[in-house]
Amino acid sequence: MRSGRRQQLTLRGRTRRTGQRVPHRRAGRCWPASRTRSTRSGNWTRRSASVARCRPGVRTSAVWRCAAPVSVLAGPCDEVLATALNDSAMLAWLKGTQSFAAYHRKQYREALTLTKAGLQIARTDHQRIRLLSNGFARAAGKMGDRRAVDRAIGEALDLASTADGPTYMTSCIDFEPYGWARTAANAATAYLSAGEYSKALALTKELRPIVDASDSDWSRSLVSLDEATALTMSARADLEQAAAVGMEALELSADKPIASVGTRANELAITLQRRGRGSASTDFFEAVREWQKPLKEARR
Repeated sequence: MRSGRRQQLTLRGRTRRTGQRVPHRRAGRCWPASRTRSTRSGNWTRRSASVARCRPGVRTSAVWRCAAPVSVLAGPCDEVLATALNDSAMLAWLKGTQSFAAYHRKQYREALTLTKAGLQIARTDHQRIRLLSNGFARAAGKMGDRRAVDRAIGEALDLASTADGPTYMTSCIDFEPYGWARTAANAATAYLSAGEYSKALALTKELRPIVDASDSDWSRSLVSLDEATALTMSARADLEQAAAVGMEALELSADKPIASVGTRANELAITLQRRGRGSASTDFFEAVREWQKPLKEARR
């Protein structure tokens, strides 16, 4: 199809490549935009022409906030549009999402840098809770900075206690304010990385009633794995109980395994083996291998 024809289809509001919508200037309406694959980066990007046609507005900003969490990547085009809309909350959310991705790539220094940029934007916004707990504290914990973790978690929990956030366990990439439960779950992970095992264990136990009521098997698995790791590393380590909690965590998400649960389960398996060579650590190691088989097959 010639480029002129493709452009015409985009302006009319329908393309054959995608149904994703981006803001359009006419009467605040929102039209689907075609995508193209960049030959240099290989990433999907929205056409710059579509971004150039966008005009800031109340309806435009609302549509963008709904669309951003399901975009393929929080990339440069997302930042351009959020800047054009003068939407500081969305810009802060994008920095938090970029930091989240860097953390899972094990690029903790980059995650910390991105989080700091987000915090400069979200000086008083509710996005600050997510940036502090999910971004800054977890990355600082991986880098062994206990004081930074304590400061970030302290501020995040204080903000969460006054914000109008939900009482249940929300998604880690939610645009709405983090509630206490999600903030505390991030805090437990950060404390584990920083070697504050008693604090991590206390939080996971306090979270247990909320986690058990959650409809997210992934959240339940992750918090349970943090609890198991804290049990393994505590002064009075109970390897049998830790392995049992770890087994329960694997069962919760066995029918829909994801990489983040697999990574944390691997870390627990290695920790159990280092702390003791009994049947508990061996059985859990084998269970993790079986649990990860679907993930490995999906990568082939």
